[in-house]
Amino acid sequence: MKRIPLIFGVLLIFASIFAVWASNKQINDTRTVTINYAEDSWKVSAYYDRNQTILFDFVPAKDWSQATDPGSDTIPFPHKFVEVNLTAPNGEYTLFIVTLTWNPEDPDWKYKPPGVFNISVIPPISGITIPELEEVSPGGETVSAIGGVTTQRGNYTGEIVGMLGPGSPPVWIALRTIEKSTAYPYAYMFPVGIGTFLCGAVLTSWGLLGADEPTRHKRRRVKTKQFIRKKGIRKGLSA
Repeated sequence: MKRIPLIFGVLLIFASIFAVWASNKQINDTRTVTINYAEDSWKVSAYYDRNQTILFDFVPAKDWSQATDPGSDTIPFPHKFVEVNLTAPNGEYTLFIVTLTWNPEDPDWKYKPPGVFNISVIPPISGITIPELEEVSPGGETVSAIGGVTTQRGNYTGEIVGMLGPGSPPVWIALRTIEKSTAYPYAYMFPVGIGTFLCGAVLTSWGLLGADEPTRHKRRRVKTKQFIRKKGIRKGLSA
């Protein structure tokens, strides 16, 4: 048995197991994808399958700030209500009301665009489902986005149908969806792990099946006693 190849082989096998395990690690990711958009238009249409996420988005025009509600106890900022219809392929629609707010110190939108203060959906809800809502009261419910999950297959249309005061069409409007994807960032470690495992298996087999290493015996040194013959020295007597 060769101990050094055996030890290295076992270490490589353990390293290969870790590499193969790491290669299977997955990361789930989502991204927003624009299906269709239009510039200087009040509406946009796009094709959707069933059970697909649908989202409507828009950027208001500059002159929307010319006709706003100055503010109230409920909304203490200059604001405007924008009505959006999301129409399904069968012609039925769902009404959303978006509350836009302007910064009182920047009412003409010179530095910062208006923000979304609230989004409400008004029943009935048709052509979509909104998973975040269990039920909808007659007065409407607050939601996180203009959209939901489609229940039909075909062309959906998002359209701005009303708002306070006159104004130009939005800068752009868009219909979007959310795509889910699964990534394996360490997939490259799988072939590395397989190669490492094979090398470890070869070294382990060589260590187990190889000829035994010869045992080296140290030769003992035998110290021979040296006998030193002492020669007697006559001390000369002076005559």
